Parts: sequence; C-alpha cells; structure tokens
Amino acid sequence: MSAGSLDRLEPALLWHWFLEVCSVPRESGAEERMSDFLERFASDRALECLRDRVGNVLIRKPASGSRSASVALQAHTDMVAESLPGIGHDFSRDPIVPFVEEGSWVTARGTTLGADNGMGVAAMLTLLDSEGITHPPLECLFTVDEERGMVGARQLDPSWLCSRRLINLDSESDTTFFIGCAGGHDTTITASFESCPIPSGLLLREVSVEGLRGGHSGVAIDREGANAICLLSRALSGLPETMGLHLVGMGNPGRSNVIPVSASAAVALPERVLPKLEAFLLRKLEEFRTEYRNADDGILMTCRDREAQAGSCLTYSGTRRALDLLLAVPHGVTRMSSVTPGLVETSTNLSGVVLEGPVLTIFTSQRSSLDPAREDLYARLAAIARLAGGSAEISMEYPGWNPDPGAGLVRLAVSTFEELFGIEPTLLSVHAGLECGMFARKVPGLEMLSIGPEIRRVHTPEERLSIGSTQRFWRLLLRLLERV
Repeated sequence: MSAGSLDRLEPALLWHWFLEVCSVPRESGAEERMSDFLERFASDRALECLRDRVGNVLIRKPASGSRSASVALQAHTDMVAESLPGIGHDFSRDPIVPFVEEGSWVTARGTTLGADNGMGVAAMLTLLDSEGITHPPLECLFTVDEERGMVGARQLDPSWLCSRRLINLDSESDTTFFIGCAGGHDTTITASFESCPIPSGLLLREVSVEGLRGGHSGVAIDREGANAICLLSRALSGLPETMGLHLVGMGNPGRSNVIPVSASAAVALPERVLPKLEAFLLRKLEEFRTEYRNADDGILMTCRDREAQAGSCLTYSGTRRALDLLLAVPHGVTRMSSVTPGLVETSTNLSGVVLEGPVLTIFTSQRSSLDPAREDLYARLAAIARLAGGSAEISMEYPGWNPDPGAGLVRLAVSTFEELFGIEPTLLSVHAGLECGMFARKVPGLEMLSIGPEIRRVHTPEERLSIGSTQRFWRLLLRLLERV
C-alpha cells in the first residue's frame, strides 16, 4: 500500500509493516482480522504459531545463531477508535490513513493513529520477516483488547511463554524505560430516579459540551484539562429552579481509559425559558474557558433543537438528584506519590454516563500504585452511590507491576542505551496500566522491561508518532536483542 511520504521513511521495512498494520481494522474488541492477518503472516513464513479463543497470537522464530535462551517480545493489537466530528470514519472497515506532518511526525487524518500499540506490532513483524538480524529465539506475543481491560493478557495461558525475559513494546517515550505500573479497575454506578411522561408543552433540546483535548486517563490525568461530562453536569446543575428543566436522556458510554472530549444531554423545558437557558450557557462557557485557559482552549457549548420523541423524562426532583449524583462523582488526581516526585499515585476517571428511562449509569475507572488507596477510592464511590439510592460494581480489575531497577534485563537495557546515545535513560513506574502487571501475576520471576518510541496525545485524533524517536527505538531494540 502507499501513503505518500511514509514510503520514504527509514528503516523502510519497519514503516512498511506499520502501514500494513494501519490497513487492518482493529478497534478494541474487534481484532479478528488482525489475528487472521498474523496467522497468515506466520504460515507464509513457516513460523510456529499459536492462537487462542480470544484471539491472542504467539509466533516463534528460531535464533539467528546458536543461542538457546529465548526472549519474549509483546505488544497489543487493538487500538482506541476516536475520530473528529464529521470525519465519517468507519473503524470496522476503513483503514487508518497516516501521513507525515511537519517533517518529523506521523499522524492520521482525523482519527487516532493507532501507534499505540501499532508500532510495537510492526516492530515484531519486522523482526519476524527479516533475515540478517542477530537475535536469540523469539517469542512474539500479540495480545488483544488491551485498551478495554487487558482482556487478552487476562486470558493468556501462561504455558505459552517459555521465556523468562520479556520486553513490552507499549511505552511512549524512547528516553524512558517503564519498569513498573499502576493497578486499576473500573467502577460502574447505577441508580434509578423518579420518572414521568414528558409533560405537554415542553420543548426538547440537546445541550452539548465539545472541543476538549481529552487524552489517556492514565498518562494525561494530571494535565489539568477538562472532562466534558463534568462540565456538562456542572452547567445543568447550575440552572435556576425557575427554568423547570427535566432530563430526558444521556448517551455517552465512553471508554474507561479515555478522558471524555464531548458529552450531551437531552432535556425538556418550557419554550419561554429558552432565551434564559442560552444566555446562562453562554456565561458558563466563558467561565469554563477562563478556568481551563491554556489547558483546554477549544471548549464549545451548544443548545440545539432535538427531534421530538414520545417517551419519558425524569421528574424535576429526579433530575436534581441525578445531577447531584453526577456532581458528587470525583474525577482527576486524588493523590500524588510521596516517594516519586511528579508521579501520580492514585486517580479516577469519570469516563461515561448513560440515562435511559429512569436508570442513570455512570462509568468510571480508578488507578493506583497502592492497592489499598485504590480500594479506598472504590469504597468512596460505593458510598456516594448508596447515598443516591444506587449501587456500585467493580470490574476489569488488573494488577500493578512492582518496579525492580536492579533486574538484569533493566541493567542491560540501561547500559545499552548509554552506549548508543551517550545519555542515561529515565526509569519510571507509569501511572497507566501495562500488561506487564498481568504477566507478572501469571509468570512469577519473569524479568520485564517496557520500551517504545515517543507518541503524543494517545487515545485522541491528535495522536502523533515521532519519526526520529522511532528510529532510535528500533536501534535500541536491535542492539538489545544482540546482547540479551
């Protein structure tokens, strides 16, 4: 396939396989075509290949020389599917279209790029397809559905891995090695409120908040940007009682690892108060823009006509109680680490909200490097739910990965990096979740390291991959495989 100037990037084979990965639809939860692609790839090269029922694929390649101790490489095949309004991209069938921007970055046309973790997948395909690269026996593990709760890693049969060293290719900075990560889980709050038929004479409108920057809920949670659901609930809650607003519906399920960039609510209210509503929303918009200046400069708030539909709404008192619940649910950093300067210890993301009939469902996710802190945060959310007459349920729990800076693989990677680039890499435990935590639970004693090229604005349509950083990442990976 061709994508203009990407064809001229070096190393050519690595970018070729990245383009091939971009051509395969692979939204989280729908990676079947990518798993099929990997099986065909292995078959065409007579490489040993395993595939399990959820779609994980393991491809083995013999050593280029006489070494017998194997090394596992790992990346996830799925990508977060986000696009700009009006793009019309169908992630179930349309390829990602990458291009070079400003000569030094690769990005996509109006969608997430999927370099998280498509470049890791491409690196493994390049190694498996290449001759003349020095490496030990390789176990290349391609996991599915990482972005929605590490489903592939969670279901992985640990007997697949013979290696006792694993290099995860899912980091986002070529000068930083991740050697630990936070654990996490999702919490869903459900509550019912008084409802009634939509009173006659009321008009339906859709109030929306749009234009936010968002970001990865682990990596960007401390950016101090806005959350669209939080802004929407604040605006609606602030409306004077005399407006008599009723909530009709909300349909923003979101994704647990994405800070919401847009949110909307269908409301019913008397026609006479429409001018007051529009004036109030304009004032709130100016307040929000002042509050989030520099962090989120593109906030938009609109009030549009909504086609009338027969159905119900929350009563006025039910509306107030539902908005109170939304206001009470926290979002953002709850504690910074007292051990590692600048590291988020514990956070929560208000990722989605759906109102259907009388039932309000709020989707959240929590992360922490300390399990007790994460458990306490869940207890707080459960208490908030109970006070609203609802309940909270935990799901998609995943373990953290305890850092070991003295591990042999880590020390080797540090010395190799210094030899190649003349500087010392940064060793960090990341606030985001990594599949390494799941592997550490399944394979005790497994030495691990996470590396990758520089990727910015992941999980948003502004995602971009550094070309120079990708080249450095590739050099480091090749030299590590020579020495490991």
